Amino acid sequence: MFQYLRNHMKTIVTVLVSLIIPGLVFWGVSSAIIARRSSFAGMVWGERVDVSEYNKAFLAVETQLKLTYHKNFELFSQYFDLQELSWERIALLKEAEKQNISITETELVKHIESIPFFQSEGIFSKELYYQIIAQHFQITPAQFEQRERENLIISKRRRFIESSVFISDQELTDTYLLNNTKVKILYTSFNFSDHLKTDRAIPEKDLTAYFSSNQEIFRIPTKRKVLFTSIMPKTLSVDPISEESIRDYYEENKESFSIESDENASGKSKTTKETSSNTQAEEKAQYKTLETVRAEIEKDLLAAKQNDLAQKKAYAVADALYDGAKISKIEADHAVKFEETPFFAQQDIRSLGQKIPMNVLLAASELKLGEASDVIESFGNLYILKVLKEQPSYIPPFELVKNKIIEDLRYINSQKTAKEIAEKSYKTIKDLIKANPDLSFDEISKKTDLKWTLSPAFLYEDSIPNLGNEPSLKKATFNLALGDISFPLKTNDRFVILSPSEKISVDKEILEKETQKDSFRNSLLQKKKNRLYYSWIENIKKQANIKPNPKYFPESPAK
Repeated sequence: MFQYLRNHMKTIVTVLVSLIIPGLVFWGVSSAIIARRSSFAGMVWGERVDVSEYNKAFLAVETQLKLTYHKNFELFSQYFDLQELSWERIALLKEAEKQNISITETELVKHIESIPFFQSEGIFSKELYYQIIAQHFQITPAQFEQRERENLIISKRRRFIESSVFISDQELTDTYLLNNTKVKILYTSFNFSDHLKTDRAIPEKDLTAYFSSNQEIFRIPTKRKVLFTSIMPKTLSVDPISEESIRDYYEENKESFSIESDENASGKSKTTKETSSNTQAEEKAQYKTLETVRAEIEKDLLAAKQNDLAQKKAYAVADALYDGAKISKIEADHAVKFEETPFFAQQDIRSLGQKIPMNVLLAASELKLGEASDVIESFGNLYILKVLKEQPSYIPPFELVKNKIIEDLRYINSQKTAKEIAEKSYKTIKDLIKANPDLSFDEISKKTDLKWTLSPAFLYEDSIPNLGNEPSLKKATFNLALGDISFPLKTNDRFVILSPSEKISVDKEILEKETQKDSFRNSLLQKKKNRLYYSWIENIKKQANIKPNPKYFPESPAK
C-alpha cells in the first residue's frame, strides 16, 4: 500500500477511510476467485498468462485512458483496441522484469501527487485521491498504486530506449524542408470494390479449402450467462445516529476539526498582521464547534452504518448462494433481487457495463460453471454472482458460415484482381515512358485508358485528399522526383499509382531564427523518440510471440 499517504493521512479522513477500508476485503476477492481457476488467457514470452493477469492488464489500460481523457473517456476509448493494448502491457512488463527495472516508493509518491486528477487548486488532495479511485476507478488504493508502479516501470524502460536519440543540424534542415514543402500529385486508383464479382459463383472446393485453413477465424468464443444481485448501501434503512454517537466521534476526532489544520489544508495563509490580531481568538476557538460540523459527522456516520449493514447482508447472501440455497429463498430471506445477464463473451463485457460494472463481469469470467463468487465491490455497491450456464467455444459447421466464407473470398479475390490490373497498368506506363521519355500524362491517359486525378497541394503531415494517411503513399509522394511514377501502392480499399506533379518549397531561412529552430528541434526530437519507441514495442511484441487463447479471443480475418 502507498505507505507515504497512509502515514500522512489526516484524521479528518477517518470516516472516509472507514467507508473505503471494508471494501478492501471485497476488492481483494478477485484474487481469491482466480486461485480456484486454472484456465489461461494466452501465452506471452512462452509463459502462460492466466485470465486474472489479463483482466488486471485490461483494467489498468482502461484506468490509464480515464486518467488521460477524463470526461471524454467514452468518446475516445472507441478509438483504442483495449485488447491489443492489454497484451502489449503484459509483454512490456515481463520484458522490464527481465531487465530488473524497479520503482522506488519516493518515485511513486511524487508521480501520484503530480496527477491533476487528484489535485484541488493545484495541490494534491488525499481525500480526493481516495474518493476518485474508489468511486471512479472501482479499485483500492493498493491496486491503483500497483498499476501506477507498473506504468512507471514501462515509462522508465521507454526513457532508456529513447536516451540515444538526437537530431543533427543536417537532419533538422532536411526535415524542416520536407515538412513544409507542399506537393500536388497525379494519381490513378484501382478500387477493390470495382472487382467484387457478386454474381459469379465460387467453386465449392475453394470454399471448403478456405474454411479448412482458416477455421479459427470463425470460432465462436465461450459465452456465459450469469446470475447476479447488487446491494446498494445508500438504499438501506438504518437507525438514526444518536446524539451520543455524534458527540463521541467529535471528541475522539477533535484534531481533524481544528481551525488551523483546516486553513492549512485549504492552502490559505495569514499575514503577520492577521495572525497577530487573531491569536487570542484562535486560542479561544481552536476547534470548529460541534454545531458547525454536526451535519457532516451525522452524514458520515450514517454512511458508515449503511456500509456495515450492506457488508453483513452481502456476506449472508454470498454464504447462502455458496451453500446451494434456492434463489427464491435467498431473495425472500434477505430482501434482494437476482437478475440474469444474457450470454456474453469476453469481448462483450464493455457493452454490458451499463447494467453491471466491468470489474464484476471480469470476475465472472474467472469463475467455473456453477461457481458462486465472493462479495465484489464496485462504485460503492456490493455484488454477488454465480455462473448459471456456459456455451463452450466452438467452430461452427461449414454450412453455417458458408455465406461469410463467400463474402471473404470475394473480397480477397477483388484485391487480387485489382493488384493484377494495377501491376499490368504500371508495366504498360513504364514501357510507354521508356519508349518515349517526353510523353505527357494526357497522352499516357489516352494510351492506357486510365483516369488520372490531380490532388490539391498538401503537406507531409496532412492527409492526402481522397486517399488518406497511408504511409507508403506519403513516402512515395515526397521521395519521388517530379514526373516519376510509383509502383502500385496498397491502401485499405485500393491500389494507387501516383506521380508528384508539383512541389512548392518553403524558404529555409525561416528556420535560422533561433526560437523557431529550437522549437522545431524539440518537436522533431520527440517525434523521433516516439517512432523509435513504437518500433521497439512492435519488435518486443514479435519477440514475445503473443498468442491469445482462441477460447476467449477468436482470431479476426485479415482484410
